[in-house]
Amino acid sequence: MDEKTKKQQKQQKKTKSKKVTKSNQRQRSTSSTTSKVISNQSFDKIIHDPTRLLILAQLYVVDGVDMVFLKHNLDLTWGNLSSHVSKLEQAGFIDVSKEIVLKKPRTTLKITLLGQERFLDYREKMMKLLL
Repeated sequence: MDEKTKKQQKQQKKTKSKKVTKSNQRQRSTSSTTSKVISNQSFDKIIHDPTRLLILAQLYVVDGVDMVFLKHNLDLTWGNLSSHVSKLEQAGFIDVSKEIVLKKPRTTLKITLLGQERFLDYREKMMKLLL
């Protein structure tokens, strides 16, 4: 190799290492800032699940909803919906009532005061994180 080629290769290596170093610094500073924000916010793990968050959001804006509406509106299976509703009910975030209407069972869900408070708290924390 001649001298000119060696110099070009050295310059290319220096340029690559500088680029990598700068991108690593950006990643480190971004991740450390983000982790501080997230670690200071204690998100409710029950609400943080996307499906349960959608269920609570639906229940927050209406007085009561039956399971059939939620199943179709959120495009969930019966088993998946039932599992998430059970977890929300056990946490005290929703009330579940069952009745017979025209010889068919109807399960109605309503958000509790605790559920409303926790949902608003979660929403507020997410807004602070995103803004």
